[in-house]
Amino acid sequence: MNTEFSFAAQNFADITSKLIIFNPNILYRLVSTSFISQSEKRKYPVQIARAGSSDEISEIKIPDGYEIEELPKNFEIKEDFAYYKINCYFKDGIIYLSRHSETNSILLPPESYPRFKKFYETVAYKDNEKVVLRKIN
Repeated sequence: MNTEFSFAAQNFADITSKLIIFNPNILYRLVSTSFISQSEKRKYPVQIARAGSSDEISEIKIPDGYEIEELPKNFEIKEDFAYYKINCYFKDGIIYLSRHSETNSILLPPESYPRFKKFYETVAYKDNEKVVLRKIN
């Protein structure tokens, strides 16, 4: 299924006199890893019962008078239980972001828990990287 839309949002960015800072992941992002135990050890398997995938492709026009100071770095990680890829680039005044994630239905043994934990902590970190725009003098 494809859905296409445009929108304007209040408080989407942090704005200072010289900078605009915002997260380009508009729809799908892992905001928190609160569902993951902070313990490195686990007694029982982790069951991922539902397989699925999601894709987000965003185009964000930057305001006139601004330039890119920082963009999220392109990144990819793959495990037997999940896959994640994010790409971000700037061209002709537009920030392009593509994000793809997949989850496989699987039963992970307790000894695989550190990989599971690390994977989702990494995805949450990457999903929350910011774009920084600097005002051109």
